[in-house]
Amino acid sequence: MLLILALVLATFLYLRTETLIAQEKDEPLIVLPEVKVEEAKETTYYGEEDATTATKTETPIEEIPQSIETINRDVIDDQGAVRLQDTVYNVSGTVPGDSFLVPFLLRGFRAEVLKDGFIQNTALPLNIFQQELTNVERIEFLKGPGSVLYGNVAPGGLINIITKKPLPYFYASAQMTVGNYSFYQPSVDVSVPLNKDKTLLFRLNASYLNTDSFRDFISQEWFFIGPVVSWRILPNMTFTLEGEYFQIDQPFDEGLVAVGNMVAPIPISRNLAEPTDHTSFQNILLKATLETKFSDRAFLRNAFRYYRTSADNFDHRSLALLEDNRTLLRFIFDSTFEENIYDTQNEFILNIKTWSFKHKLLFGFEYIRMSIENPSRFLPATPIDIFDPVYGTKVPATAPLLNRIGELNSFGFYMQDQITVLNNLFLLFGVRFDVFDQNLEEIGVNPIGDITTDKMDSQVSPRFGIVYEPFRGVSFYANYSMSFNRLLGQAITFNGSILEPQSSTQYEGGIKLDLWGGRLSSTAAFYRITTENALAPDPVNGGIFAVQVGEERSQGFELDLTAAPLPGWNIIASFAYTDAKVADDEIFKEGNELPGVPKYSGSFWTTYKLYKGILRGLGAGIGLIAVGERQGDIENTFTLDPFLRLDAALYYDTQIRNFAKVKASINFNNITDTEYFANSTSRVNIIPGAPFTVLGTLRVDF
Repeated sequence: MLLILALVLATFLYLRTETLIAQEKDEPLIVLPEVKVEEAKETTYYGEEDATTATKTETPIEEIPQSIETINRDVIDDQGAVRLQDTVYNVSGTVPGDSFLVPFLLRGFRAEVLKDGFIQNTALPLNIFQQELTNVERIEFLKGPGSVLYGNVAPGGLINIITKKPLPYFYASAQMTVGNYSFYQPSVDVSVPLNKDKTLLFRLNASYLNTDSFRDFISQEWFFIGPVVSWRILPNMTFTLEGEYFQIDQPFDEGLVAVGNMVAPIPISRNLAEPTDHTSFQNILLKATLETKFSDRAFLRNAFRYYRTSADNFDHRSLALLEDNRTLLRFIFDSTFEENIYDTQNEFILNIKTWSFKHKLLFGFEYIRMSIENPSRFLPATPIDIFDPVYGTKVPATAPLLNRIGELNSFGFYMQDQITVLNNLFLLFGVRFDVFDQNLEEIGVNPIGDITTDKMDSQVSPRFGIVYEPFRGVSFYANYSMSFNRLLGQAITFNGSILEPQSSTQYEGGIKLDLWGGRLSSTAAFYRITTENALAPDPVNGGIFAVQVGEERSQGFELDLTAAPLPGWNIIASFAYTDAKVADDEIFKEGNELPGVPKYSGSFWTTYKLYKGILRGLGAGIGLIAVGERQGDIENTFTLDPFLRLDAALYYDTQIRNFAKVKASINFNNITDTEYFANSTSRVNIIPGAPFTVLGTLRVDF
C-alpha cells in the first residue's frame, strides 16, 4: 500500500512539474479526453460498439476473441427492469438462479457479479439476486472463465455492472414507478458541475422501493443512494470518489417443494415458512480511482475499494418432505453475517508498435483482503402441512451457537497483450498468477468439534485468443481460457472443512457480425467448459450445507443479436442450446443433467417508436421469453416444465418547450398469466415466477 501511495505521489509531482514547465514554454499538454456534450437522442439504440470487461480496455466488440453481450440503459428502461434479474433473459445461455448457492447461471454454471470490475459480496446470493439498477449505465455479460483479469471468479462468466459517472453539464431526472402488488418506487438522478471550469463534477442517484408480492408474507423495502465526485486535478489526471449505501428488508423465500417427480400441486403464492420471518441486508461501498494519462501511449489507473455487507436472518428453512408427501420438516436459521472486502487494483496500459505489429500492453497488480464472521443458531421448528398449513411455531429460548470466522488474503499479478496485425488479425495473450492464504475457524456446535484450518496455495490462469476479419464487419474468433474460484464464505460443508477451489477450462469459437454501420450486431458461439469442485446442495444433510462435485461439463451453441432495421425500430434476441451434465463424481450419477439449466432457451424483444409526424413520441414493445424443460435437482428426481412468457409495453415521450422532456411508459409482464418456475437446485428450493404484473413509469428529464 505504501508503494502504491508513493507511486501516486511521484506521478502527481511529475505531472505538476511538467504542467509548470509547459506553462512557462506556452506549450500544450496531452490531456485526458473530455466527455462530449451531445444532443438528446431522438431514438434509442440497443447496440454497443465497445466493451471493457473482456480486456479492461476500451475495445471494439468485434475485436474481442470471446463472447460478450451488453445490455445498455435503453434496454433497461424500455423493459421497465427494476432488478438485475429482470435483464438476464436478454442474453443467451443466462437464467436466474436459486436463493441458496447460485444467483445466476451462465452457460450452465454460476456467474460472478461485478460492479465496475470489482467482485461483489461473495457469500450472500439473495443480495446479489436483488441488485438494483438505479445508478446502472449498462451491464456487460462476459461468457466463460474470466480469471485472467479478475482472479477469483465463478466459471460461468462475469456480469459486470457499469455505473453512471458525472457529466460535464447539468442534468436532472425524477422518476416514479407504480404497479400492482402495491409497488411504488421513486428515484432521482442529478449531475452538476461544481465549478466554472468544470473540473469538479458531482452526480447523485437515489431510489426508494416498497412492494408486496404474489407470495404470502413476502414484502420488500429498499433504500439506495449513490453519490459520485470527479475531480480533474490536472489536464491529464482525474480523481473519482464513489460511494453507495443499499438497505434491503425482505424475508428469505425458498419457494415451493417437490412431490414425486413434479412440483407440489399447491398455489404458487403459498409460503412454507412463517409470517414472522425477517431478513435484512446492508451494503456500504467506498471507491477511489486515480487515472493518469502520461501520453497517447501510456495510461495508469489506481483504484481502491472498501465493500461491507451485513445481514440479519431469522427464517424458517425447509429440510425435507416426509414419505407422506405432505409433511415438511423445517428448522429455524437465526444468524448474523458480516463480510468486509478491501481491494486495490493497479493497472498500467502501454501502446507500442514493433514493425507491423501494434501492441496494447496491460500490466496489473491486485490485492484483496476479505473477512467474514457468521455466528448462527440452528433451532428446531414444528413441521408444516404443505396442503393445509397452520402457522405459528414455538421458538426455543436459546440454542448453541456456531460461529464461522474466515479470512482470505490474495495477491494477483497479471499481464495482457492485445496485438493487431495488418488491421484485420487480432491476437490476445494473457496470464495471471495468484497467491492465496485462507483461514477458517468454526467454533461451537459442529458434528466433529471446533475446527481451525489454514490453507495457502497459488494459481496460474492463462488465456489465448484470436480474431480474424476477412471482410469488414465479419470476424471469426477462437479462445482458450482457464478460471478458478476460491469458495470461502459461499457455503458450509457438514464437516466444517474449507471448500476446495473450483477450477474450469473453456474452449470457444464463433463468428461476429457488425454490419450496416453498426445497425446489426450478432455473435454466434460454440463452446465447451469443464469444471471441477462445483458446489451442490448436500443431498444427505440438507438445509444450508453443501458438497462439491468432482467434474461437470457444459457445451453448446449460442446466438445473440441486436438490430435497428429502421429509425425508431429496435430488436434484441437470443437463442441457446446448453448441454450441461455431471461428468464424474462419487456422489451423483455420471450423466445427470445440471439443475436449472434448460437445454433450449431464447428471448425476443422489439420496440418501435415514432420520432416524426403528428404521433411523434408514441411507441410500443413486445417480447417473448422461452425456457425449456429443466431438471430440478442434481440427482434428477424431478423436472421443471418449459414455459413461454409474453411481455409488452407502451410509451409516450413529449417535450415541454425547452424546459423538460416527459417520458411515460407502461410495462406488462407475463400477459397470459402463465404459471412457471424460474429455477430450482433442490427438492425444497423451487422458485416460482411472477404472474401477470403491470408497472407504470413517469419520468421527467431537465
